[in-house]
Amino acid sequence: MAFPCWQKINLFQFIKKDKIEALKYENQLKQWDELIRTGYALKVRALCRQLNHKKIPRALLVEYAQIARRVGAPDLIILWLRPIVRSDKTLQKAATAEEKAIYGLGLLRLGAFHEAQSILSEIDPEKDPQVYFYQASLFMNQWNYQKAIPKLRKYVHHPAVNDYSKLVGRLNLCAALLGSAKTDVIANEISSLMKILERKNIVLLKGNLLEIRSQWLIEQGQYKQALEDLEQAAQILNKADERSLIYVNKWRLIVKLKSSPHPKELLSEIVALKKQAVAAKDWETVRDCDLHLALTLKDKDLILKVFWGSKFLAYKQRVKKNYGDFDSGENYVWSEGQTTKNNPPIDLVNEAPTPILRRLFYVLTQELYQPIRLTELIDSLYPNEYYHPISSPARLHRLIARARIWLKEKNYPIELQAYRNAYKLHLIDHAQILLTQKAVFKKSPTPPEHLAEFFTTKEWAFQKNVSERTARREILKLIRAKRIESFIRGPHTKYRLI
Repeated sequence: MAFPCWQKINLFQFIKKDKIEALKYENQLKQWDELIRTGYALKVRALCRQLNHKKIPRALLVEYAQIARRVGAPDLIILWLRPIVRSDKTLQKAATAEEKAIYGLGLLRLGAFHEAQSILSEIDPEKDPQVYFYQASLFMNQWNYQKAIPKLRKYVHHPAVNDYSKLVGRLNLCAALLGSAKTDVIANEISSLMKILERKNIVLLKGNLLEIRSQWLIEQGQYKQALEDLEQAAQILNKADERSLIYVNKWRLIVKLKSSPHPKELLSEIVALKKQAVAAKDWETVRDCDLHLALTLKDKDLILKVFWGSKFLAYKQRVKKNYGDFDSGENYVWSEGQTTKNNPPIDLVNEAPTPILRRLFYVLTQELYQPIRLTELIDSLYPNEYYHPISSPARLHRLIARARIWLKEKNYPIELQAYRNAYKLHLIDHAQILLTQKAVFKKSPTPPEHLAEFFTTKEWAFQKNVSERTARREILKLIRAKRIESFIRGPHTKYRLI
């Protein structure tokens, strides 16, 4: 069909404008990449939050999401990619493996570990090696460095991974080796990577590697060299990380603790640093201070708080390994400061009036140091549902309101404090809370009796006479329990019983 001349001119102008827009965004990506490499991640993060993502061509959205990942803005990844990955409409082009992968990373960085693991398990990492890196990040975010190491090794040796990404992978490998106490190989890995970063003048990665090396040097008792590395790291990271000064002071204090013949004399300094960390919302520094103080003084009461203060099994095992085996017990009484006999422990989990409130209090009492992020709470409370950046938080806020009303009605000296996108229990008037390791879980769904080796959600729903939505939830729950594995066969996902 022939077009009139004026229509051809308009069409040509539209195509030209589209190309100019794409070129503008490509140039912006290059500029931001260079800023991050030279240590200006905070500046790029601010620019990302000012961006109108709806105008970005879809072909470039993944690259923008990678920028958001590098500057520590996982919420932007979810905001930008959810309309594609979790679209309620049928898209002209379904979500690609690359889009799903970076979306999964955004979820895990926000603490939605269940959904992140589910979506990453659908992607073949050999076809998209970035998935190896994301799976390693999933383990590292849960303190499970041992499982992260093989994923990172596969990532850094994959031929499709570019040179800079391999350096990032090697940096994370150094952190994982340190976390898993692989002291026999970490020295060579750090030395080799440092030479490359210095030769290529990659400043930000060098600063991060200096952090890692300083921790390793402290473990080796080389305190002078560790302090030198910390000073260099602080100078580099000061532009990219506002908490670098607290970080340096923390490890300086840990060096003094380990080397001082009278560590108790440092208690006032530790208390002051913890107050500074709380003001800066640097909760891991508070945890680290308690851990190293307990290890140095062999303080069993404090080590019990550190042990019970994390919900991650890998971290609990790490505490036991460093302290020496001890009886953690099935229950623990959490208190802050002095207590009296007039304040018996409150069993929030068992006394809460509804199952969902009991679950909420159970999750909140598994983490005693860091406020639990909104997405992490949602992921724990509703593990069979996809996270939605609008409806999911609204639902949680209603539940939090109910919990606060109940605490007030019971006149319990406990507050549910809100932080930025996070919540934490706060004890007042010498209150005590009874914690338990045992949780009540719903029974796992049972598969239908007659299923083909590979089956779809629709077939599951037909066999069990349930809706496809219910079938999808049941399958997802069994995937997390490692009783079902998913496969991609053409345009549809199929599953198989393990």
